[in-house]
Amino acid sequence: MRSFHNEQKSSGVMVIKLGEIEYDNLFFCFVYTITYIISLMERLFGAVAADYSAIGRYITYVLIVVIFLKVLPKLLKIIRMIDLCILGFVGISILLGAVSFYSDTKVVFDALGSIYFRGLLLYYAVKLFHLSEKTNWYLRISFLIIFLTTLFNTSNIQNLTGGYSQYDGYSLLYALALLYVPLFKEHKIYDIALTIITVIVALLTGARGPFLLCVLMIIVGFMLSGFNRRGHIVIYILAAAAAIMIFLNYQTILYWIALHSGGTFSMRTISRILNGSVLQDSGRNLIYGYAISFIKEHPIVGCGILNDRVLLSRNLSGLGGSIGSYPHNFFLEIFMQFGLPVGVLILFFLLKTVLKKYSQCTVYEEKLLFWGFVFCGFMPLMFSGSYLTFYMFWLFLGFVVNNSHKSGEYQ
Repeated sequence: MRSFHNEQKSSGVMVIKLGEIEYDNLFFCFVYTITYIISLMERLFGAVAADYSAIGRYITYVLIVVIFLKVLPKLLKIIRMIDLCILGFVGISILLGAVSFYSDTKVVFDALGSIYFRGLLLYYAVKLFHLSEKTNWYLRISFLIIFLTTLFNTSNIQNLTGGYSQYDGYSLLYALALLYVPLFKEHKIYDIALTIITVIVALLTGARGPFLLCVLMIIVGFMLSGFNRRGHIVIYILAAAAAIMIFLNYQTILYWIALHSGGTFSMRTISRILNGSVLQDSGRNLIYGYAISFIKEHPIVGCGILNDRVLLSRNLSGLGGSIGSYPHNFFLEIFMQFGLPVGVLILFFLLKTVLKKYSQCTVYEEKLLFWGFVFCGFMPLMFSGSYLTFYMFWLFLGFVVNNSHKSGEYQ
């Protein structure tokens, strides 16, 4: 497996000078972290005076517009017909779903706002992103913005409510995806330390899904790193020994964390691991059962896009309204909305596109980037979230549909 640096030299691609700003990479990182940047800016200005908190938001908007105008010429060059077809198909499907007897106006506007604003920005921003000598520092800075903002939010929420935060858990997963390439490319001590802290904080948010995905992401990273750098045998022996020690003493470790948390964080995930119920969820089982029953009753033609939420909300009580009522599984959502024939075609197109993209990732760093986006943009949809309002899915889709990015270079 080749290295990006070697590929750069052999392909004749010009290395960007240290003094230059990579606006395309900066635009991607800015869009990726925009929510957290706004939150951070509001706090910084709000610390001076409460009336100034909105200034941070306006400054953030101005910056993103300036960077967007800078990358717009390059962005216009990479727009392809397949991109317009995908976004057009989803938009038309939403509008058709809105005029059906199942329709719910609030659900429609929620989906449109998510897809055609931040989702659309991420879809195209990731097409501009490329590997370079400075990529890792862009990713590290973006990671720190998300991590620090989320850490503050998590401790504050637990102190105020004593509950758990799924949003903060997934925010840490998004942050870890940014650190994925620097971590397994350079093996820096500070990257390793930040990763360990991130996983621990993800555990303490009380959300099981993000924590388990963080752990699985690291395992996959070690596997890729092992295949690429067989000479680092000592690192992998130590990592394996540490993993075995943690596994053999996980109960003691979790009890220690619970005792020393001081009630600041949620013990929900820890308690479920200790009592063996970490993978059990009666609420999701109820939703899965209804979704499967509906698919069996309507195998040819589904209920239409977004209408699955309305049906779940009307037929299952206690799901928190139509916005929170979705199948909690990507495949069930597709089959419930489109039926089996069209659903199978959609999934076949997605699988073919993903496999084609992975075959193009012949450079080690690109494989890390691919799996990082899989874990933050697709895997959460296996048990939580909806692809329509989960904007990280559109980042993942934009990445795999992007065929202008060749191995080790940017065209």
